[in-house]
Amino acid sequence: MKEKNRFSGLLKHLMTAAKLKNYTLAKELQYDESYISKWVNGNLLPTEKTSDEALKDISRCILGSLDDESRAILYSEYQVDHDGDLALGNLLTQDMDAILQSSRAKA
Repeated sequence: MKEKNRFSGLLKHLMTAAKLKNYTLAKELQYDESYISKWVNGNLLPTEKTSDEALKDISRCILGSLDDESRAILYSEYQVDHDGDLALGNLLTQDMDAILQSSRAKA
């Protein structure tokens, strides 16, 4: 459960930074809103089969929703140079994937 909580914590943080609601992320990812809610609440992780694409899509959606101030904060948190959306997207995806991989290894 600890890894699910790490994933949900990161997802909540990123969604808050991007001012994204579960509904909006679900619509962008073409998932049912209940899946997003379960991810955010730490009750479920993206499936291994779909996680690669889902994580890339989450990162893309987060980046597309950031305002300038939130983008600057995430750039600082992830130590990415200004205008580094591609690098930030890759780091967000890697961070979420590392949590998922860790949780699967412990299962």
